[in-house]
Amino acid sequence: MRVICVRCEKGRVHDFRLWKESKIRLNKEIEILGDKGYQGIQKLHQNSQIPHKKRKKKN
Repeated sequence: MRVICVRCEKGRVHDFRLWKESKIRLNKEIEILGDKGYQGIQKLHQNSQIPHKKRKKKN
């Protein structure tokens, strides 16, 4: 695994928001691995993975 881009920002800004605002787009063959905070990344980059959310149990 390689980190290919780093960006810092003042204050509280989520890293997925920073990525979206940066306008950086990767080659389709590069796989992005994100955490649960990256919900919706598949709409921007098809070759991406995030953990699946567990369904809430109904009582």
